[in-house]
Amino acid sequence: MGEMWQDNNPRWKAYLGFPALVVAATMVTILMWLPDLPNQIATQWSADGQVTSQSSPTVMLITYLLPIFVALFIPLVIGHYQTGDSSLAQWGIRLAYALGWFVTVLISALVLLLLSGQRGAQAAFDAPAPSWSVIVIAFAAALVSGVAGATLAPVTKSETRP
Repeated sequence: MGEMWQDNNPRWKAYLGFPALVVAATMVTILMWLPDLPNQIATQWSADGQVTSQSSPTVMLITYLLPIFVALFIPLVIGHYQTGDSSLAQWGIRLAYALGWFVTVLISALVLLLLSGQRGAQAAFDAPAPSWSVIVIAFAAALVSGVAGATLAPVTKSETRP
């Protein structure tokens, strides 16, 4: 089997490394916060700011990790099985990588920002509703990381040819 375009490509390692660092930092932070969180964590609020849904921290961790793994798995498959060096294929790969980074940072930021408001609460129903500024901050951070992911997406041989 011939050499794949990902072989010896530092951008490929960066694609995997950055989200891994984000997830690791988020998980460490969540684990450090667990003693300060209520037994049930608020996961959904009504329009008037009342908690309407709650779950255990274990369920919250699973629902945090699952979409991130999916977001990272899809670009890996696309990048690994990508055929052709057309510019359309290249932009498809860049979009997939941008979405992987975007989703990882968006979900991580939202989880951390939402949990930070619940630290010290006695019960999930005491948790304050998230403000729009929290969502805007998370979205802005995710957008910046998505652009960085698209920019740093692994390049194919055609992009490195003179």
